[in-house]
Amino acid sequence: MPIPPGDYELLPEHATLTVFTGREGMAASVGHDLTLEVGHWTAAVHIDEDLAACTLAVTADLSTLEVVEGIGGAMPLTSDNIADIEKNARKALAVDRYPALTFTSTSVTGTWDAATIHGELTLHGQTAPQDLALNRVGRVGDDQWRVSGEVVQSRFGIKPFTAFLGALKVKDEVRFEVVAAFGEASGS
Repeated sequence: MPIPPGDYELLPEHATLTVFTGREGMAASVGHDLTLEVGHWTAAVHIDEDLAACTLAVTADLSTLEVVEGIGGAMPLTSDNIADIEKNARKALAVDRYPALTFTSTSVTGTWDAATIHGELTLHGQTAPQDLALNRVGRVGDDQWRVSGEVVQSRFGIKPFTAFLGALKVKDEVRFEVVAAFGEASGS
């Protein structure tokens, strides 16, 4: 049993919710692959000795999405670029109408070394099945774990950002991950 059984609350103080976007199109070299973080989110985790009895429920405030890095591009990102990117992301996600992303697990399969968390993701006002991967970060004995997955934006009614008459596009697939240290999380 790698994590002691119990109920844990994960917060940004002891875990990071990171989003990674890519670019495509004829003008892809002009744009940036972005790393963004969600500033306000919470996860309720129930750990059981039986992996199949573990649960996960996440709520994230997408209005707190912030750019932390831009890789590539014709020029480095400026503070004005970052402000525009964050504004466009909030507009695409319609955070004024749908500020929350939620995920609720329905089952967990696999082993502690490689598990899949099956569940329901609600994003942009739409709910669909979503699988997440659970993996240990580092060596056996470390208390850090990674939950990761990929969301296809169009599946949730989100139109990926485009510029230059569509010659630069944000890829429809967006990767995300949470890296959590359970030794720092509040548990019962």
